[in-house]
Amino acid sequence: MTLRVGILGGGWGVRVQVPAFRAAGLEVVALQSRTPGKAERLAEERGIPFATDDPAELLARDDVDLVSVVTPPATHAELALAALEAGKHVLCEKPTALSSVQAARMLGAARAHPERVALIDHELRFVPARRELRRRLAAGWVGRPLHVEVVCRSGGRLHREWPWDWWSRREDGGGALGAIGSHMVDQVRWLLGVEVEAVQAALTTAVAERPDRAGVARAVTADERASLHLRLTGGAVATIVVSTVASGPLEHRVLVAGDEGALRIDDGRLTAYRPGDREPAGLTPEDPVELPAGLPDHEWSRGTVHLARALRAALVDGDREALAPAATFEDGLAVQRALDAARASELLGGWATI
Repeated sequence: MTLRVGILGGGWGVRVQVPAFRAAGLEVVALQSRTPGKAERLAEERGIPFATDDPAELLARDDVDLVSVVTPPATHAELALAALEAGKHVLCEKPTALSSVQAARMLGAARAHPERVALIDHELRFVPARRELRRRLAAGWVGRPLHVEVVCRSGGRLHREWPWDWWSRREDGGGALGAIGSHMVDQVRWLLGVEVEAVQAALTTAVAERPDRAGVARAVTADERASLHLRLTGGAVATIVVSTVASGPLEHRVLVAGDEGALRIDDGRLTAYRPGDREPAGLTPEDPVELPAGLPDHEWSRGTVHLARALRAALVDGDREALAPAATFEDGLAVQRALDAARASELLGGWATI
């Protein structure tokens, strides 16, 4: 027996999920893309048996056990609800939806079908170094957490020739806050076992216009940089900085500082400090994943392979505990509420309470 997967979307789902899923022993049997002809071309290139432009055709197939929704955020709620109704397990890309209202509907549907797995694709939860960080925090290694700093910076969208698409349009759920900030908010919640009580945010756009695929200049309404301050249950605070317009290599780090020490992840490496230490203690655990050829070696790729292995263990081997680290639709709603609060803060000024 194997787990048969259908993928909705011709981007990340094809570039990363297809090779990662296959490396974990999952079978990708169907692909859909809304761009006419794209699914057929990609399916032929990657040896996927069925391709279609219509998501309903994929959802109706008896040979699809799990649907991965890797489409623009504006379609997440509709497709996730349809997949659950069609009797499929669901892995939905982040951000969960366009609003907490949509995310709440998704959670309601998941609760109505408890026999089906319904997850948000926060794959960083499965990275061994981050699981070790969470374990040490739960054991009290840093003492009382005081503050958290999360940074994820890259510079890809500084290129003005980058084409305008849904990512550039706020109304479609585009922007750094949803695409990357959702991961960072989820990490704060999951690592510390806390909830976000209030948010103060600044969302900015660096490139005002981009050419669409016809060469016509279109306004960019989505954020390309997001800076968030979070008040957390338990008294700690967090700062999240996300940028897609910062020159230089990808920077991805988390710092959790407490009254007895600090733990830090920097590009996948876990280190620790006690008060007065000048040199860190290395704590990075071994990661047994061997990435398939062509897959970029970063935490998101590795996390996707680990998540796929957990899906196979849970849904094929019957070990549901393998999915214990996964983000549920309940987690997705909590993160969506924080994102909604960030947008409310940016619009009104000051803190927005959840």
